[in-house]
Amino acid sequence: MMRGYNFSEQIRRVLAGAREEAVRLHHEYVGTEHLLLGLIRERDGGSATVLRDLDIAPEKIRQKLEETLVPGPDLRTGPDLPYTSRAKKVLELGMDECERSHTAVFDTAQLLVALCAEGKGIAAQTLAWAGLTTDVARAAVAQITGVTPEAPPPAIHVPDIVAITIEIQRADGSVKREVFHGVVAALEYLVRQP
Repeated sequence: MMRGYNFSEQIRRVLAGAREEAVRLHHEYVGTEHLLLGLIRERDGGSATVLRDLDIAPEKIRQKLEETLVPGPDLRTGPDLPYTSRAKKVLELGMDECERSHTAVFDTAQLLVALCAEGKGIAAQTLAWAGLTTDVARAAVAQITGVTPEAPPPAIHVPDIVAITIEIQRADGSVKREVFHGVVAALEYLVRQP
């Protein structure tokens, strides 16, 4: 359990399958490609339903990955392979998907969306090749779960402020104008005014 989310039994199988795929390929790490290979082993559940509904054959994804991946040297690798930074990012994005869809269980559907959303790894590239984008995956997951995730909050852009001019008009008609080179100075000035 991470960040207050439970990993479903299927996700646990996928993560174990990802490690098995990394060992099979003689890789000393678990990357997004291994997560995807572990994910497409699942024949039921959210991700399998999404792929079926979108007419994306897991066998084609596996074939594309097998053509892309280069097996490592024949070294003995242990069961505790480290995750790459991209694979860790995918898991974080999956938990973000849980948050957006108000579910406490991290499942294969969220992992599929996260693999797309990561955007740069081998898994994201392979899924894009198969026609699966983040938006398409999210919409398909929403359709099968009946839960529409919240849109991510818009990015807030604070423009660079060069100067702030404050003009105060008094009841007697007099006007006082001050120029400040920063928000804090301007706010302090306003607070001091009677």
